[in-house]
Amino acid sequence: MTREKWSVLAVTLIIVAMIVGGCTRSDENKASHKPSATATTTTTPTPTPTPTSTKGSGTGTCQPAQLKVKLTEDPGGGAAGSEYSHLTFTNTSTSTCAMTGWPGVSYVGSGNGTQIGAPADRTGSATVISVKPGAVAEAQLKESAAGNLDADCIITPADGLRVYAPNTKAAVFVAHTVEACAAPSKHLMTIGPVRLK
Repeated sequence: MTREKWSVLAVTLIIVAMIVGGCTRSDENKASHKPSATATTTTTPTPTPTPTSTKGSGTGTCQPAQLKVKLTEDPGGGAAGSEYSHLTFTNTSTSTCAMTGWPGVSYVGSGNGTQIGAPADRTGSATVISVKPGAVAEAQLKESAAGNLDADCIITPADGLRVYAPNTKAAVFVAHTVEACAAPSKHLMTIGPVRLK
């Protein structure tokens, strides 16, 4: 084969390669710009705010400043050395608030809020309640007579109760003169969960 024929063959091969390469590149470009039928638009999800309400009740927890706390005797509520009464929580604010669970209750004395003995044990099961303005929530309190216990009780006069509304950290004093046990091993009180009155 002459030199001239080799040159023609080489040029022909180069031209064929360029045409094939151009077509391939063109097809690739077309494929990359073709919209996909399965393409989806993604959006950043909006973060869910941490609720300030009590277990989805839609209202905030009742705070001490919203509540008037009182101890009321349960008529006919006594049996074999025990007395029953109710701690009531009246919503004195203009907003509905939520409560769930048990009040914290302890005997206090010495005229200065010193705790006496063990706090009240819990009994029953809790549910969320909405307390409208002027509405009352209550929890049943059972007290055993300290005088019916042995000498290990260490009978001590109490001048009242330290009461925490459920899920709050500020206590109120409720006057209540009674004999308590200074021994922390003696549990004189049980408290039920709050319920609407």
